[in-house]
Amino acid sequence: MNIESNVKKVKNEEKLDSVLSNSSIIMLLLLFLIIVLALFYFLVFRFKPYQIAEYSGYAVSGNKITENLLNKKFNDENDKIKAIKVEEQDMIYKRLNSFYVGKSTVNNINLDYPIYINDNIVLYNLSEDVSLITKDFLTISGRTTLIYTFIRNKI
Repeated sequence: MNIESNVKKVKNEEKLDSVLSNSSIIMLLLLFLIIVLALFYFLVFRFKPYQIAEYSGYAVSGNKITENLLNKKFNDENDKIKAIKVEEQDMIYKRLNSFYVGKSTVNNINLDYPIYINDNIVLYNLSEDVSLITKDFLTISGRTTLIYTFIRNKI
């Protein structure tokens, strides 16, 4: 009887060891998955500092201009374009392909359009991905620079 009980004990211990090793493998895999997901979130979805605004002005929010141009039923009352105030030394953040300004990071701005400075006399382009169009309809590759515009006085 003792031999049989010892054999049963050994078999039970082996079963317990295999169950523990299987559960520990599952726990390690879950821990690894959680760490990978956390790293992915912090590397991709967090707000990264992009640039510090050098001048105060107004930026265009979102893609409202493009939506209005593509919309056949344009309604002037409902489709207003929101200007976001950009202060000098404000941080511009990037998350994926979107840009945000200010400490709250809720003001989504579109860098395809310049920041309008000094009553729209100066345009401050922050994106090198845009193309500029001359008065002769020639395109010039964009660069981060100030562009001075000339506004004629209204009579």
